[in-house]
Amino acid sequence: MEILLRSLVPRGWKDLDANIEVRRLEELYQCVFPRSYREFLLMTNGGRLSVRCGMHAIPGDDSTAFEVYDFLSIGDRKPRALEYSPFWLDVYEEGSPATYFPIGTTTADDFISLDFSEESTAVCLFSFGRKLRLADDYEQFVRIVERTIEM
Repeated sequence: MEILLRSLVPRGWKDLDANIEVRRLEELYQCVFPRSYREFLLMTNGGRLSVRCGMHAIPGDDSTAFEVYDFLSIGDRKPRALEYSPFWLDVYEEGSPATYFPIGTTTADDFISLDFSEESTAVCLFSFGRKLRLADDYEQFVRIVERTIEM
């Protein structure tokens, strides 16, 4: 995660207690974040990449090209793009278990999300009404992002 952290302008926690905020969010949405995502949040509280990070959801398929732009923060208000997306309303309803939890956005306002519907928490992209699997877990997603940043 070192390369990702060097390439990120973190949001920080200001006056919030990071551990309490992350635990509160997990309880609110009845989910358990992957250990590596939890550590990332505790260190940074999300942030914007300072370098370009273009990827393909399906290797070699130009129609699935996207650019990672932002890692969402806890404590911010709902991301602007979610205001207009009925698909995500259930994610932000208090007390309902999260199936998908948005963790980032692309330059086209698509969502990068944790997918809790599987045994291991995969990372997927929602683009034009399609769900595309990006990685089997958060750690694999970070490795892919870091390889792209290094290019």
